[in-house]
Amino acid sequence: MSIENRRSKERESRRKAILAAAEKRFAREGFHVTTLEQVAADIDISKATIYLYFTNKEELLFSILEGKFENYTRHIQGRLEGVGSLREAITVMVTDGLEFLSKNHHFFRLAMVEQSKFEQTLSQETRQRFIHQQQEFLALIEDTFGRHMKNESITAYAPRSLALCVNGAITSHMMNWLLSGGEINLDQAREDILTVLLHGYLGSTGNP
Repeated sequence: MSIENRRSKERESRRKAILAAAEKRFAREGFHVTTLEQVAADIDISKATIYLYFTNKEELLFSILEGKFENYTRHIQGRLEGVGSLREAITVMVTDGLEFLSKNHHFFRLAMVEQSKFEQTLSQETRQRFIHQQQEFLALIEDTFGRHMKNESITAYAPRSLALCVNGAITSHMMNWLLSGGEINLDQAREDILTVLLHGYLGSTGNP
């Protein structure tokens, strides 16, 4: 292994260690209470070292979100590869989407509440990466829905419209759940979303 490759691996390893330490601190103590000094101390590095990888605490948080969303995209991609119908694909999206967001609610609540501040403090590169992630995820869902719609001869609407509707329903219900302080029953929200998406707003029992 060349010196350059070794240094690159060491740098990536250090970056992952910083992200892991920050995630634990943010989840346990909260974003605003946690300091970069604490994160650095947890893995025996200096605060200055963190600045070699992240511009500020907001960049660090969004890098954690990026990693989580990347893992989620891979998970959904794998799950969708095994479904045999549009109905199954929609059910997987809603079920796994709500589960993922609820498990990571600390970070997504913070991102929602602090969105305006993040837009001012995040670098253009970070914002563009996050937007690109969202676009790639939507394209994955659109392609999957489109394939099943073609197989099932569903032509009444476009795959992208359906992808936006499903993704929007998940996001809206999660925001409502976060704003309620977790008081809303997510299992009931899941059933409501699937009833509307799979049976129509009139509650018919036909296929989509």
